[in-house]
Amino acid sequence: FQNQSGLRANCETSGTSPELAPDVQVQVLNMLQESLSNIRKHAQASRVDIELVRGPTWRLLVRDDGKGFDTSAGPSLFNVGMNIMRERAEMIGATLTVDSIQGSGTTVTLWVPQSSTIRTALSTADASGEGRPTQISAAMSMVPDTQKI
Repeated sequence: FQNQSGLRANCETSGTSPELAPDVQVQVLNMLQESLSNIRKHAQASRVDIELVRGPTWRLLVRDDGKGFDTSAGPSLFNVGMNIMRERAEMIGATLTVDSIQGSGTTVTLWVPQSSTIRTALSTADASGEGRPTQISAAMSMVPDTQKI
């Protein structure tokens, strides 16, 4: 992150508990990466803080002092990433909040229960019973195969 943005992320960890399930860890890491990517691309921040508290419920907090944004604003390219983060959180039974004030920065907080597991359904059914793709699968369909993991 520092190499890409020139910003140093101040990281703090505390607490003790067993590790999260490996597949849950991957989803948490993806959400952290998306948060940092949004800061690098949009925030114009001078400070980034990351806190991880391990316990019965893990808490990951990513805070910047950038320009912030209106969380009630309509859809935008930026919101696609936020929607994907929300879907990832839902998929692992976690809670995600995004607090932002224009001119005062943004705080993304993720609460992950120690018992989190990946939920099996990655798509939801509409009223007709037909499955519809989630934001994650819709976004992945736009990424060239050479960039997919």
